[in-house]
Amino acid sequence: MSMPIRRMPRCRSGLSKRVAKRYCVPVEEAFRLKYQNKRLRDISYVDSMTEIPNFRALTEFLIAQINKTIRTAIPTAIIMIDIDDFKKINDSYGHLVGDIVLKEIAKVIKNSIRASDQVFRYGGEEFAVVLPQTQLDEAIKVAERIRRNIELHHCCKFNENNHILVTASLGVSTITPSSSHLGFNAAIDSADKLLMEAKRSGKNTVMWESKAVKEAEVSKEERKIILEALFSKDHPHTEPEEASANDG
Repeated sequence: MSMPIRRMPRCRSGLSKRVAKRYCVPVEEAFRLKYQNKRLRDISYVDSMTEIPNFRALTEFLIAQINKTIRTAIPTAIIMIDIDDFKKINDSYGHLVGDIVLKEIAKVIKNSIRASDQVFRYGGEEFAVVLPQTQLDEAIKVAERIRRNIELHHCCKFNENNHILVTASLGVSTITPSSSHLGFNAAIDSADKLLMEAKRSGKNTVMWESKAVKEAEVSKEERKIILEALFSKDHPHTEPEEASANDG
């Protein structure tokens, strides 16, 4: 005659209380800590004002793309963006309005780039866009679309006739297999120098690296001709300003 099996008291998990106390609670605590750590990590990679990835996220993302360029021999492009005369906006309207402008410009940039691209808050009124596996001519198109969309955007639209017009200067650079060994700082510095050149040339413009333009001064009219040629190559009947935000 077999002995009856004594059932052990069970908790909600279906295990005995003693087993649950020993194993379930630590496991649940581990999952809770893992979730909290992930949440803290996510927060640490996002700019609290503009709600886009911050400089820390840019560092990791760009280094990963540089390594991909080394493996695939396909360039990575960088666009540095700086809002023109942002100090005047703060001085004229106050820092709260300046913060709103930053938030709106971040959204404009985000809506102007391709799904594969990523925008970051670099610091202050400066943003960076990383374009994985992108040639220079395609990066110029994206940069020009960003510039034009910022120029056309009405920031802080108080009413139909009262808003703030904002422009931006942009520098476009590429990381090639031959330059990828220089690393993160050199990649950012290259695009940043082109951004400063765009500022010196009159602002509200895009400056890029090219053997055709690197050694000589190029007027805005000449750059416009080059831009139109780049766009017409893929869209013969479409002006640059009509390029779709999802192009590319």
